[in-house]
Amino acid sequence: MAAPRFHVSAEEYAAAKFHECIHSTSKPLARKVESLNGNRSGYCREELTAELGASMLCGLSGILDRTIDNSSAYISGWLKVLRSDKRAIVVAAGAAQRATDLICSDHEQAEIELPMAA
Repeated sequence: MAAPRFHVSAEEYAAAKFHECIHSTSKPLARKVESLNGNRSGYCREELTAELGASMLCGLSGILDRTIDNSSAYISGWLKVLRSDKRAIVVAAGAAQRATDLICSDHEQAEIELPMAA
């Protein structure tokens, strides 16, 4: 049996990689990451941080217009938690900005090429 194939655009692939890159900044930025089995609000905050940061990187890369629908759909899945924790979005946005700044400063120092819109 053949493995399932997923048709993902280059922009959606980049957005997913950006999401994971933001997660990778949790240790250098001393962000406490909760497991889903633990504090659901803390886990939600980390997922929001990663998705907001990915959106920021997509914007910087010029691909946000092609990834925003999936990003907003993912974030809407956390609305129940967001409604119960009024500060979650603000805290996540601040953490996402710090993570984005770290990635971009590393990019500038290492001269890494971010994927750009075609």
